[in-house]
Amino acid sequence: MSTNQSNRESWRKFLGIKDQSSGLESGRVGGAIDRTAGRSGGAGGGGSLDSDTVPEGEESSGAEKGDGAGDAGKQIKQGDKFDRLEDLYDCETGEKVKIDGLGNDGSEQYPTGFEDCKEQPTDPSYETGYYWKATSKASTDGVITSETTGYSQTVGEANTFCLGNPNLSQEARDQLGGSFTGSLGGCYDSACHRTYLVSVTRQNCSAEYNAVCDLPPPKSKWPAPDRNHLTWNKEKGCFEPLCPELNNQVLDKYKSCEKERILCDKDGNKVKVAVDGDTVKVTQAKYNQTAEIKDGKVQTVKKLTESQTEAEFK
Repeated sequence: MSTNQSNRESWRKFLGIKDQSSGLESGRVGGAIDRTAGRSGGAGGGGSLDSDTVPEGEESSGAEKGDGAGDAGKQIKQGDKFDRLEDLYDCETGEKVKIDGLGNDGSEQYPTGFEDCKEQPTDPSYETGYYWKATSKASTDGVITSETTGYSQTVGEANTFCLGNPNLSQEARDQLGGSFTGSLGGCYDSACHRTYLVSVTRQNCSAEYNAVCDLPPPKSKWPAPDRNHLTWNKEKGCFEPLCPELNNQVLDKYKSCEKERILCDKDGNKVKVAVDGDTVKVTQAKYNQTAEIKDGKVQTVKKLTESQTEAEFK
């Protein structure tokens, strides 16, 4: 074993890092997800069926995640029930995207402080007499390349500060979704050349005074990790940002109300979500299939040929 490799192994053991090769693709940030055409067949089960409809109750458990959410990376099955589709990403930037409003009216999942698109005057996560300290360290081959500390009034702001670490893996980014506390350490790449270490801790103004303690209570801010939260506007017949008048952080490409969106799952496979009358159709390139959703339930799942799948994403 080389000296560099030995050092990396020691670093892994110090942080308690497990081998990431079997988990999420390490460091999938931005351009790494751009696999253009996606996968039109391959690992999916759609193309091997003899009929036009994918039967209910196939071997996989479907795309249901619980709590009204569906996983866009898993094969959607007839009978699946979910009000929103998660585990979607912008194919160019790698940012998370969520499609809400697939269930009955009022089934949307609002960020804390923005229930029913009504902004609360004070951020509900703010605690009088306390603040949050966030630290972020990035290293390459054991050499620290950046080390920063930030102080915030809310845990959400502290999480956002940590998201600025350039070496974060996608798994770590997913954990820093707005309410994470504690420490996270790990590798950006499978060889562990680039590593990260971040922490979010609650501080008492009486014990550890900071100038942030003198600031007025903060107003609710739309959480940055959830900025590309879209919903099906049934009156307009298109997908638009949830609470567009309050969410001023959404990417420009998602600000308009569009009848269809082409996104990616966590592995870079294309997923198209399109409004068709009173239903939403979800086409998954990985599985060569289109699912039709109405009132939060998958009504039908139709298999596609590879050429039909390719045509869907032209």
